[in-house]
Amino acid sequence: MIKKVNELLYTRIGGDWAHGDKDSFTKKEVDSIKNQIFIQREIDYCKMVPSGSIVPDNCAEVTIRKGDPKVSWYGRGRSDTGSFINFAIYKLKDEWYIVSWNGNYWKCDQIDGLISCISDNIVKPNMIKENTNTLISKIKRNLTPDLLKGMWKNDNPETSSTGHCYVATEALYWILGGPKSGYTPYVLSHKTWPHGLDKGETHWFLKHKISGKILDVTKDQFLGIKVEYDKGIPNGMMNYPVGGSKRAKILMNRIS
Repeated sequence: MIKKVNELLYTRIGGDWAHGDKDSFTKKEVDSIKNQIFIQREIDYCKMVPSGSIVPDNCAEVTIRKGDPKVSWYGRGRSDTGSFINFAIYKLKDEWYIVSWNGNYWKCDQIDGLISCISDNIVKPNMIKENTNTLISKIKRNLTPDLLKGMWKNDNPETSSTGHCYVATEALYWILGGPKSGYTPYVLSHKTWPHGLDKGETHWFLKHKISGKILDVTKDQFLGIKVEYDKGIPNGMMNYPVGGSKRAKILMNRIS
């Protein structure tokens, strides 16, 4: 990663590593960055490796973790309880650059700005991304017949998630932050998706307002049928009551 990003970064900002545009990290700077990452983001692990034979001395590769992962591998890590995030910090021409795994970068003038930039552009998005899969798994494990309502109450569902799409989606929506999460609840009906739903049936899921990312907790109930999310209609019903319905709160309490 470092070699590839190093070349990309110098090309973009017009620096020349070979002619002394780099600035070495000091031990004080490394300790300060690590301490502020811990304080601001409540990180459980932070490894910062500056200089050495592999990494240029103007660059530090950072690995942070939230939680206590059971499985990990270099550059990536994932489990039900934690995740690793890797990124790099460069110091060039008295300025700081944070570089993500995919080569995106952000420029900062001071260490304080560096920490905020790491938090907003690296930590928060990645933690949410890693955690949504974990949350969905936990929600699915806690779906029980007592949470079913209406036509599904006395039905014999084909899968454990059948009939749970509303309460499961509602719980996920509020765990992620409700209206502030960036996600909007969407609903499919027999009218909009007749090939997948019978009359009177609906299916709920979340769609991110900017990225368009779909979160569908109970998609397995369709047994391999491709869900036509593009036919879904945004619906604000889940915004009330604030914090979730009684059923959603029961489900949220089970996984908290």
